[in-house]
Amino acid sequence: MHEPMARAQDDEPALAEALDRLYAAPLDRFVAVRRELVASLRAAGEAAAVQVVASATRPTRTAWALNQVAHRRPELLRALFDARDRATKAQKQGDAEKIRGSVQEYRDRLAAAVDGAREVATVSGFSFNAGQARRIAETLQATSAARSQAQASLLAGRLTRDVEVDDPFAGLESGSTRHGEKKHGQELRERARAMQQAAQDRVASLEQKAVEARAAARHAGALARRASSDAERANRDAEEAEKRLDEAREALERLKGDRT
Repeated sequence: MHEPMARAQDDEPALAEALDRLYAAPLDRFVAVRRELVASLRAAGEAAAVQVVASATRPTRTAWALNQVAHRRPELLRALFDARDRATKAQKQGDAEKIRGSVQEYRDRLAAAVDGAREVATVSGFSFNAGQARRIAETLQATSAARSQAQASLLAGRLTRDVEVDDPFAGLESGSTRHGEKKHGQELRERARAMQQAAQDRVASLEQKAVEARAAARHAGALARRASSDAERANRDAEEAEKRLDEAREALERLKGDRT
């Protein structure tokens, strides 16, 4: 499926309204709402809009949460992006004190936007784990770094996927703050790599356990089938023995009768 277009000035009203409804809908209703919108647009003769909406990509859960922030509390995103712009401007001016203050403001705005996404998730009945919260923060950092298509999609509430960031504070340090900020960014990347490696190791361990469990299940199944076959054979032997016993008893009774 294709990425939906960010809101543009030349969007057809029917298309803009449909995409807004689609990406503001509950995540578990996305496919159903998309189907309903396509049917409605087709009935209205909006062929171009039908094509765009029908190919709209279902967002990840974290992207969906950020879309809800864009629809319900867009001021949080605007404040974050404005703080980033001020921090970048301060960096270019080379005033260390202004840089420190603007970077701190940016971090505060970032935390507020992440909290906004978390609140949306809570109201919708689910909570973020540490990995999801980190991806939300990274997406916000990446989209705030430049006037990009991803930023436009987020502001329109039509983001479909997480956006990776290489250095969360790239360009926001200068002079005496540069070394500390770079070190902090390096620590973040190292922690992320360590977490990824730990996750990969766990997946490999679980895969091995799954292979062993499947092998044990096949062995147990073979034993069970063999035991079932042995039991059926034993039952048949018992029935045959009982039949012969009955016949022997009847023969004995006949011999007793003949003697009398």
